[in-house]
Amino acid sequence: ALPEQELQNVVALGTEAALPDHVILLDVPARIGLARVGRVRDRMEAKGLAFHETVRRRYLRHARARRRGSVSIVDASRPLAAVEQDVLAIVDRVLGQR
Repeated sequence: ALPEQELQNVVALGTEAALPDHVILLDVPARIGLARVGRVRDRMEAKGLAFHETVRRRYLRHARARRRGSVSIVDASRPLAAVEQDVLAIVDRVLGQR
């Protein structure tokens, strides 16, 4: 895994330092996410539970380090309708602030 600062440098390079006004992170525990994928997995999905737990922790850490109010973390382990309702409410709120 890349050290945190190196990861931030790669992100900045890949995005030309352009950052979105708001990010919605759909968070799901790795075990649940992998179960949703099913048996047929691509190269990244096949990396195993420990890898995906690490990736999840890093996404959450990165999201929490961003400017206050610029990231919404949605619990995506819930039923789709509940997740959809939360995401639409966030979009309405964010667009209403413009």
